[in-house]
Amino acid sequence: FDDADDWSPAAAVGRRFLRVAAAADDAYRAAKRRAGGADFHDLLVLARNLLRDQPKVRAAVQAETRFLLVDEFQDTDPVQMELVR
Repeated sequence: FDDADDWSPAAAVGRRFLRVAAAADDAYRAAKRRAGGADFHDLLVLARNLLRDQPKVRAAVQAETRFLLVDEFQDTDPVQMELVR
């Protein structure tokens, strides 16, 4: 595409998609809050925060953990990697 106007329809669709995705994310988060629920990612973040922010908890877990097996290591995301460390 040499002309910037050729991208206008694609950009408009992209903006609509982002608005719909943001609304769906907001609705999902609100439903979780109302239900007092947590999803898998929330549990990872809560565990990471607990170990990162509570030295006594971290020390207790480290004292009890001799080996750690990580299956599918290539799929480890940043929060999971912090938990491993």
